[in-house]
Amino acid sequence: MNKVILLLKWDAFVVSFMSIVYGVQLIVSPQLLNGYEAYEVIGYLFDSRSLGIVFIFLGLFKVLAILQNNIKMKTMSISLLGGLWMFFFIGFFLSPIINSLWALPLAMFLLCLGIAIKELTAE
Repeated sequence: MNKVILLLKWDAFVVSFMSIVYGVQLIVSPQLLNGYEAYEVIGYLFDSRSLGIVFIFLGLFKVLAILQNNIKMKTMSISLLGGLWMFFFIGFFLSPIINSLWALPLAMFLLCLGIAIKELTAE
């Protein structure tokens, strides 16, 4: 891989990597969605394995889009990742207990938004 691509797309690679890591964590530790009140809203709608697979798939999809430099794939993948992270932000924010977990998916969503803006204006 070209060093310039890695440097220019660093933020997109980080979002992709962290989405994959989070997805693996959801699959390996299903008790996260079932055992913590902060995950109650999200766990009510989806199971841990399904969400983990979606995170992994979208993270890998984004990496593939970057490596192929496919504009449509990059736009679709970052939009879907942003939507998924926004879903987690809303779920944590609406949690029945007070928590600070909402800040991390919000940051991931904002990174996705910034990446999407950069990719759309780079054309």
